Amino acid sequence: MTTDTHLLSTKNELTHTKLKLHHAISEYETLRQSFLQAQRQAFGKKSERFVDDTPQQATLFSPETPATDIDENDLEPITYTRCKKKSK
Repeated sequence: MTTDTHLLSTKNELTHTKLKLHHAISEYETLRQSFLQAQRQAFGKKSERFVDDTPQQATLFSPETPATDIDENDLEPITYTRCKKKSK
């Protein structure tokens, strides 16, 4: 009788483990498909049309950049000479 109880317990554990495995595989496939879709959006042919609504980095020429006032007295002319490029 102990063997039957142990066998039944082992079968229940196996069934439970199989269910967890199927759930994990299903979750993996869902996440994989989401990743592939995001990858296609970012790097695919339609990447030019993708516009992120919440940019993580400010743009280089953003209008929020304050203009700096430069005084003409703070500027100094710079001159230099360079060698001509040798033709091949």
